[in-house]
Amino acid sequence: VTVTTVGTGVLITAADGTNTGTSGSFNVNAGTISKFTFAAIGSQTAGIAFSITITAQDTSGNTVTSYSGNPALTCSAGAGTINPTSSGSFGAGTKTVSVTVTQAGSFTITATDGSTTGTSNAFTVNPAGLDHFVFSTIGTQTAGTGFSITITAKDASGNTVTSYTGTNTLTV
Repeated sequence: VTVTTVGTGVLITAADGTNTGTSGSFNVNAGTISKFTFAAIGSQTAGIAFSITITAQDTSGNTVTSYSGNPALTCSAGAGTINPTSSGSFGAGTKTVSVTVTQAGSFTITATDGSTTGTSNAFTVNPAGLDHFVFSTIGTQTAGTGFSITITAKDASGNTVTSYTGTNTLTV
């Protein structure tokens, strides 16, 4: 018999149609940690802290309440930085952490402790609000002759603010 669900006072009943029998009650504890799972992460804003919840689970998906480790946190390639880079110690097999991702795009977060890993769902990080403008390189120009420049709206983390539609006053 294999029981995959954690429980207290578990009973097993056997029946062959007219005859039945029930075991004495027993407890089923979680197995050893085999993976980390994440609560779903929705859209976020670059440079703004948001909470993630990570759970240590056994192979049957039960929370391993005895796990108290401190897994490393990484964000998928191109995500700029994630802060903090570790979760802090778990309590009762779960941990809620406030993290910040600096790069806009679509990413995942991975928790790793030794050979145990788990990856969140893909989520979108949108640019924050306008913080500054960046100019393209302007070479030597001739007085009285028009030339083109490119100005890009950026947030505090350096992401392009694609929603910016304002106009600019240029001064020399």
